[in-house]
Amino acid sequence: MAMEERARIRAHWSPRADLAAIRADLERKGVVQPELEDLAIHDQLHAGLLEGTRAFATWLGVPRGCRVVDLGAGLGGSARWLARELGCRVLAVELCPELVATGEVLSRWTGLDDRVEHRCADATTVREPADRVWIQFVDMAWSDKAGLDGAV
Repeated sequence: MAMEERARIRAHWSPRADLAAIRADLERKGVVQPELEDLAIHDQLHAGLLEGTRAFATWLGVPRGCRVVDLGAGLGGSARWLARELGCRVLAVELCPELVATGEVLSRWTGLDDRVEHRCADATTVREPADRVWIQFVDMAWSDKAGLDGAV
């Protein structure tokens, strides 16, 4: 992925990594120990929020307990849902280091950090064994879709 394209993607998505704003929103709502449902407005960075993730998992036929690589994971909302609801082990790959850092905190807050690993990387360079590759919403941002051929 070209440096200019990476910079454009980071500039667009990095503001969503504002942990102080997420924490303030949860405090306003009286949430002490956040659940996935409490975080969905912040970490489901795609249409449909949790229901969209659920529908996509059903459509993909994600088996319980499988290994998933989530390319373009954002804050890891879908990765955490897969871990909690289906017992999956998920590698959440994200280009923006700010999203990765905040996603790691959200995974700790929800107690899913033992099943969700966050990694900062260009999705087109990731080569990891997986039962399923999860690409939800993010592929539209990749100009080099052919670069994904053979990924994971």
